[in-house]
Amino acid sequence: MSTPTEIYVAVMGVTGSGKSNFIKCCVGRDDIVVGDDLRSFNLIDTPGFDDDNLSDADVLQKISDWLANLYRGDINLNGLLYLHRIIDNRLSGTARKNLAVFQKVCGNDALKNVTLVSTMWDMAGVNQKSIKRETQLLQEDGFWGEMVREHGTHVGRHDNTKESAMQLLARFVKGPNYRVVVDLQQEVIDGKTLDQTAAGLEVLREINKAKAAIEEKLKQLEEELKSAAQDTERKFLVAKQNEKKERSMRLQLQWEKMYTERRLREQKKKEELENGLSKVIRGFSRHSPTWRRGIACSDGLRSGNWRGISGSCAENLRNGWCVACGWKGFAGSSACRGT
Repeated sequence: MSTPTEIYVAVMGVTGSGKSNFIKCCVGRDDIVVGDDLRSFNLIDTPGFDDDNLSDADVLQKISDWLANLYRGDINLNGLLYLHRIIDNRLSGTARKNLAVFQKVCGNDALKNVTLVSTMWDMAGVNQKSIKRETQLLQEDGFWGEMVREHGTHVGRHDNTKESAMQLLARFVKGPNYRVVVDLQQEVIDGKTLDQTAAGLEVLREINKAKAAIEEKLKQLEEELKSAAQDTERKFLVAKQNEKKERSMRLQLQWEKMYTERRLREQKKKEELENGLSKVIRGFSRHSPTWRRGIACSDGLRSGNWRGISGSCAENLRNGWCVACGWKGFAGSSACRGT
């Protein structure tokens, strides 16, 4: 046997799709033998969208932080499993939304390392009804169709047994170089804030869409309330109004959270710039008796040029008047003396 090779697989999907059960099926068997090769698996249970306790913005932030930490630890994923319940009676708008965000997290290049897994076949049974649902998933572009046809995404079934779990993991055993950096991971490492990433923009689009629908519904309720005659009817409409307003406030909080990182980063840059300018001005005031000219120099620096100083920057440097590195090295009273 060779030394075990680490394989990292993210297990993703909406809350309740069977992520934890899938991982439990693998407990006690965290390695797969292929020929003479021993591969050790690390399965990561990621936060699920559509969570009652976490907003989609919070979930995406957690996934983003986790992916960035993996990258900084020099760990790349071998693949991702995206789980979907085969027992769901219809392909809901929420399921479409979550899959769209997942696609943006991955990016098209990484989709070949993805396996779309329909779960809970042990509950549904292999029958005409469940096979029809699976066919819908595979054929509709809003679900799995485009990913499978155009990007080489794999599909599989999980029936809550260790055997089916191992079969799904076996395809990731392709060698140590068969790894992937997903788009969200690369975007965060490149310095983008969450609201600037493709996945973040998709979440924002869905938030704005939901907010617009709620605003339209509130207008409708307002009109119905005006024409409501009975007290019981009015109470019902007011309750519906309050419910929609509360939902709108939650969406607004999600929207604001998406921009929190950028605001904090911009504030930090502003403070660093202000601190730097303050040091420049203090340093100049110590070394030059001509404080009025010092103000001119700091103004010039703030605007990104050296106007307001006698002569050009190069001329000043030659004469020993101005030095860019923190205003050190002034020649006493001759600093910025002017013409």
